[in-house]
Amino acid sequence: MKKTLAALLLVLPIAASAAEYMEKTPFQLSRAFSPGVITEGGKIVWVAGQTATRDNAGADIANNFEAQVKQVFSQVDAVLKRAGGSLANVVSMTVFIKESRYGDRFVEMRMRTLLLGLAMLAGCSVMPEVVAPDVVRDLAPTGTLHAAINYGNSVLAQREPSGSEGRGVSIDLARELARRLGVPLELVAYDAAGKVTGDAKSGRWDIAFVARDPERAKDIEFSPPYVIIEGGYVVPANSPLKTIEDVDREGLRISVSRGSAYDLYLSRVLKRAQLVRAPSPALRARLHRRDEGLGLRRGVA
Repeated sequence: MKKTLAALLLVLPIAASAAEYMEKTPFQLSRAFSPGVITEGGKIVWVAGQTATRDNAGADIANNFEAQVKQVFSQVDAVLKRAGGSLANVVSMTVFIKESRYGDRFVEMRMRTLLLGLAMLAGCSVMPEVVAPDVVRDLAPTGTLHAAINYGNSVLAQREPSGSEGRGVSIDLARELARRLGVPLELVAYDAAGKVTGDAKSGRWDIAFVARDPERAKDIEFSPPYVIIEGGYVVPANSPLKTIEDVDREGLRISVSRGSAYDLYLSRVLKRAQLVRAPSPALRARLHRRDEGLGLRRGVA
């Protein structure tokens, strides 16, 4: 039997005013909804019903409930962005699920999507109504949220000279998530993204901030992106290489950090050039300078 999800959402983006949620009964609290929501200001965007039997890549998801949920949220988010908002601005939604046994799983996925991927990033005052206890247990099973922080990528996190925890967008997001979950935060430091993903099954961390990749998705469930990082090649000033296409040729060596998103991506697409892997971004840079090969640089777009 096909597992089909259909969603009809009423969305109210709020520019400056918060939403006031009416007092919930114990049942309403467990299902993460209020009997009523009071808002002021902003504009109303009515979103048409959404269903999904194929994902954005065209794959058949007719018998995959979780994939349908993710796809529906993706479709709704795309509509809201056209209207100047996002899923973070959702005030109320009505969802129709053919098989009631998936109700609990949907509540969990709904709260995780709004909380991790969008709500805490939008900078608006409308927040999810409640973080269900089972979601807190899922994200922080020990009662403390362990967040993997990759200090090897200075775009995301930087160490403080004073020796304190550091600063950066991934640290800020981890702190905000812990605050909303109502649990303590422990930062787990790494010097390379490949080492973070290598610990995905170890239980050392509960959340991490790494680039989406099909290989990583085998062990990690990804939220929508919170930052876009553009990659490019670093070559000597007098290099004959002028375009991305020039790089994939026989005899060229490209230095990458082992297990990084660049390593995973280039391993799939390069046909002729050779990858030279270093344990961390810092060591990769040294390798690049020593061998006078090619290197990847990071830039934010």
